[in-house]
Amino acid sequence: MSVHEANHQVEKLASSLKELGGIAQHAANYSHEASQAAGEGQQVVLQTVRQMRILHAMVENLAEDTGGLGHKIEDINKFVQLIGDIAEQTNLLALNAAIEAARAGEHGRGFSVVAQEVRKLADRSNQAAKDVKKIIEEITEQSQNVIYSMSEGLNEVKTGHNLIDETGEKFHHIKSLLDSLVEQSRAVAAACSQATDSSSEIAAAVQQQSAAVQQVASSAGVLDQLAQDLQEHIGKFKSDVC
Repeated sequence: MSVHEANHQVEKLASSLKELGGIAQHAANYSHEASQAAGEGQQVVLQTVRQMRILHAMVENLAEDTGGLGHKIEDINKFVQLIGDIAEQTNLLALNAAIEAARAGEHGRGFSVVAQEVRKLADRSNQAAKDVKKIIEEITEQSQNVIYSMSEGLNEVKTGHNLIDETGEKFHHIKSLLDSLVEQSRAVAAACSQATDSSSEIAAAVQQQSAAVQQVASSAGVLDQLAQDLQEHIGKFKSDVC
């Protein structure tokens, strides 16, 4: 390989290294932008996680309150049952009192009227207790449906919370990989820059060597010419002597 060819190859190497360094720098810039986007995404995920935790606590508290409401409804149902039992007992006592009043004849007529009114009140109380009991049964059924829905919602919130946690971890992993890629790309760009500088120095040295070789070649040509001239003079000198 001639000096000129070597110089050409060094220049091609320097150009390739420069291009590679530019590509690495672009890769570093793009990776940095992607890392920033991943960081922003991670912040959004963290904010979502915080909101999910608040929602989880709210749903959990609401489920507990709904469960407590169910217990209170059960207590009310017991009181209504007691009222119904008392109304039935009152009705029975009023009936017995009316029978006794009827047996007493004229002396028990006033008491019979009172007994009948008591029976009417007992019947109304008993009917009201039944109506309230029916309403309580409907409320109990609805509250149980609400409790079931709350339980399902709580499970969904937990599942969503876990998924968001996993997403946050993946964003963190992606950001770490991109940060590493940025560092590596910048390192490659720096190495290419140094190699390009070294190639430039090599090219300069090759050019110097080429100039030196040309100078030596020129000097060799001069020496060859001098040797030829000297050879001619020696030949003439020998001819004159003879």
